[in-house]
Amino acid sequence: MGVRIPPFAPAAAHPPRQRAMKISVTDLSPSRRSLSVEVPPAAIDAEYEKAYKSYASRVRIPGFRQGKVPRHIVVQRFGKEIEQDVVETLIRNCSISAIKEKGLAPLHSPVLKDYKFDKGTGLSFVAEFEVRPQVDVTGYRDIKVEPKKIEVTDADVTRAVEKLRENRARFEGVEGRGIEQGDFILADVKGVFDEGRGEPLSQPEAFFEVGSAGPHPELTDELRGMTAGQERQFGVSYPKDHPTGALAGNRVVFTVRVKEIKTKRLPDLNDEFAREVGAGSSLDELRGKVREELADAAAARERSETRRQVIEQLLAANPDVEAPEAMVDDQVEGYVEDMLRAMAAEGIDPETSGVDFGRVRAEQREPARRSVKAVLLLDAVADKESLEVTGEELNQALDREARSRRQSVEALRARWEKEGRLEALKRHLLREKVLDLILGTANI
Repeated sequence: MGVRIPPFAPAAAHPPRQRAMKISVTDLSPSRRSLSVEVPPAAIDAEYEKAYKSYASRVRIPGFRQGKVPRHIVVQRFGKEIEQDVVETLIRNCSISAIKEKGLAPLHSPVLKDYKFDKGTGLSFVAEFEVRPQVDVTGYRDIKVEPKKIEVTDADVTRAVEKLRENRARFEGVEGRGIEQGDFILADVKGVFDEGRGEPLSQPEAFFEVGSAGPHPELTDELRGMTAGQERQFGVSYPKDHPTGALAGNRVVFTVRVKEIKTKRLPDLNDEFAREVGAGSSLDELRGKVREELADAAAARERSETRRQVIEQLLAANPDVEAPEAMVDDQVEGYVEDMLRAMAAEGIDPETSGVDFGRVRAEQREPARRSVKAVLLLDAVADKESLEVTGEELNQALDREARSRRQSVEALRARWEKEGRLEALKRHLLREKVLDLILGTANI
């Protein structure tokens, strides 16, 4: 259309007086609104005058001093630009004013669908946007929940203790022999795809276990028998169902130079080990503490499962709830951002990871839609039951977070207020109260 609605921001000029506009709002769906606005010629004349003065003070035309160019020349040279500025400014300012007058809360900047402009007759335009739908929630009383008890076994405790040993393992250099199954190696790895079907791979000083169940067992199979300082070139053909998308169905020629060979030594499992990990003075005390921690984790999983059942039944009881696409988009992008942060923490470059983020977004769209619907339903229950988060409850939650992060409550509050996370915490606490309310009346 040649005209756009800029993102909402403080307007550069005051919008026309609201009584001069004709405003109508049409509900296109529970979450979509169409805003129609008519602006009279008087408001257009005033905006034209502002735009003309702005251009006249800035333009440079040979033969005239800046700010002294005759009006008809400014209009002749910059008429189209002035008109576009006037239309964009009016649409932006009138949209903001109309939305405020009607008490609407768009989830995104309105999308201009149509406009008609004539300096003599006025401006009319239609913009559409999404809002949070009003939800009439039902079926949240007497929900049937089947708790699933998670038992902590001796085998669970043993596995957890072994993981503690793994975390405190030492890596010792190996000399006098080649690489064997279970060794860890430090190596420079390069790879070239056959027929140029992918970008070259390069990972200097890669550290990995030979024969592990990692993403490249085919590569490590070729390294057995190599010694430190040795270089070897070999090809690896990857199956079509390989988990790394960039490698699937391709053949890669690798060049690997081994720099170091190491073997992993686990600490002895005794009272001294228990003292080193700070879990008491004996191995029995260590196992007891581990069991307690596993029991707490099991209780959290049980709690999560009961909440999942509540949400599933709430969704089933309210199938017609509409999820705004803007909220679904935010949910999907949040998932992708979490993925990117996790990859960065592991030193993985998203560009060379082989992850198809377009496919990830497509696959996450339906789960995101269900998540948005669940949020809308929980918030509707909170409104219906007049639930709210007290200042004391918020302070207690902040105190728990601060202690877990080893920060002061004051510092955490200040940072979260600045980042907008304090409101997110309040919403989370409110939804937890809703779930507690529903579970309090559930058939268990």
